[in-house]
Amino acid sequence: MIDSVDLLPTILDLCGMAAPEHVQGRSFAPLIAAGGAYTARRFVVAENVMPEVITTGDKGYFVASGKGVGGIRHPDAKMLRMERWKLNYYPGHGGELFDLRNDSLEFDNLYTDPARQRTLQEVEAELLDWLITAGENGQITRRWLL
Repeated sequence: MIDSVDLLPTILDLCGMAAPEHVQGRSFAPLIAAGGAYTARRFVVAENVMPEVITTGDKGYFVASGKGVGGIRHPDAKMLRMERWKLNYYPGHGGELFDLRNDSLEFDNLYTDPARQRTLQEVEAELLDWLITAGENGQITRRWLL
């Protein structure tokens, strides 16, 4: 798995330059170079900051640059995608958990399936850990504490 944040460090690496310390990504240049060693990511994360995701359809929220919607920079959806599992999480509004190995088209939402609660907790813990360690800790509000 490769994340979009990996592009900058990869380009810099291919140019023989080091990525700045604060850059979240990591170079996948070894995948491009013949015989290079690369350890794949365990997961990738994406964010959706569209207010209508968490509302009843009212899109009248004021969005302020750097402050997000209503003072919350990331008010709605986060997605964590692993090789097998995909979690779409909507704080305060539930989520979706898909087993991509057995449901690649994402038809069967396992988020509330009692048999998948341990898996859900493990995937949610990965997401929370990412939020805490990826420079997003200023956005951790009580509603993100899964």
